[in-house]
Amino acid sequence: MGLVLSAPSGGGKSTLSRLLLERDTLLTMSVSLTTRPKRHGEEEGQDYYFVSQGEFIRQRDTGDLLEWAEVYGHHYGTPRRLVEALLAQGKDVLFDVDGQGMRQLRVSLQDNMVSIFMMPSTLRELKRRLEGRGVEKTTEMERRISAFSSQLATAEHYDYVVLNDDVETCYKQLHEILNAERKKRIRYHNLKEFIASM
Repeated sequence: MGLVLSAPSGGGKSTLSRLLLERDTLLTMSVSLTTRPKRHGEEEGQDYYFVSQGEFIRQRDTGDLLEWAEVYGHHYGTPRRLVEALLAQGKDVLFDVDGQGMRQLRVSLQDNMVSIFMMPSTLRELKRRLEGRGVEKTTEMERRISAFSSQLATAEHYDYVVLNDDVETCYKQLHEILNAERKKRIRYHNLKEFIASM
């Protein structure tokens, strides 16, 4: 099953994703392609696959991406082959994408996906988190904050909306959703065969 977790920039998505991955052995991260420059401390193949604009366009045009988007002037995409291999191994795959990516994944993965939008508690808290990261220039941070309203408007297209005003409380809610979704009947692809064998 695919799990899409989205939030505005500074909404705590990276922190919660890390907790989910550390505490849930059935969940693995989808590593995206990106054309943006590598940030300090990021590793190739672990954080992203860093590719040229030309290579990204080639993969997009040949159907090698499950979804793709342009965000803040850079391209991001999900490699189809890698995700399909993880799903075939019985893994649940966590996707770090925006609303556009979520809608494309819903087409690609159909019923084998759940989407969650994380809301920050206030705009003030969002600004504090962005400032605390210390990686964006002032103009970049202002652009991210100005995009806040349009990002919140996409929340209505998600299966779930969770308020992130406390990390542990938010984590528990996310994990409850994940576990409930795993138990849905549609996730049991061989249910009839299993019942017949009893």
